[in-house]
Order: sequence, then structure tokens, then C-alpha cells
Amino acid sequence: MKDQKTKEPFNTYSDKVSGKPLLVDQIAAKILADGVTIQAWVSHFVIAPPLIVTKEQIDLGISVLDKHLAIADAAVGV
Repeated sequence: MKDQKTKEPFNTYSDKVSGKPLLVDQIAAKILADGVTIQAWVSHFVIAPPLIVTKEQIDLGISVLDKHLAIADAAVGV
């Protein structure tokens, strides 16, 4: 959320339709560059690992996600 108090999201569906760069897409691109696949959609991520995922893969995915969520933190001044 861009604003926790008002629940304002970083982006909306109309932003997606109009072609505005979405924050989730920027984060997802960085995550993909680090070798982790994630799906971004307007204002949230879809995380759905396969049932055969290993602990090491989960740890990597969480680590990479945490690393690049700093982009959202910077956008809100955290």
C-alpha cells in the first residue's frame, strides 16, 4: 500500500489499462533478473510455487522478494 492509513494502492487497474509503469512490474523484473519467477498483477504479486519446491528454493525466493521490496519501501519513504 502506498498509504497504510487510507489503504491507497501504488497502482490501480486504470493505471494498467492506460499503460502507466506499475511498481509491481518494476519489482517483478528485478526478481526475475535474480532467477526467481513471480507474477505481478496491478497492485499485488501471485506467488505459487510447485508442490515439489525445495526448502532452498523457498529460501531463495523469499530472500530475493525481500531484497527487491525495498523499491516499494523507498517509494513510501521507509
